[in-house]
Amino acid sequence: MEESAKQVFKIKYITVVILLNIFLFAAAAAVAIFFIVPAEAGYKNPVLIVLVIIAVLSGFFTKKHYTATKEWLEIHAKPVESPDSDGSS
Repeated sequence: MEESAKQVFKIKYITVVILLNIFLFAAAAAVAIFFIVPAEAGYKNPVLIVLVIIAVLSGFFTKKHYTATKEWLEIHAKPVESPDSDGSS
């Protein structure tokens, strides 16, 4: 893989990791709030709805970016042959 392709992959990988972290934290916070915050609290349902929306959207974008990165990597991750290797042993 060329150096420029490595830099592009690094950016794509970081993007997928950040989106995955947002998804995990939003889902975990929604579950925690669902079980910890009492039902009488007026902010419980709006916060849960917002967290679930964030989790669903970030999950969708994570999947989208992951498949795009995987396809990009399949195209660009070809091993670079060295000029001195002519295939003879």
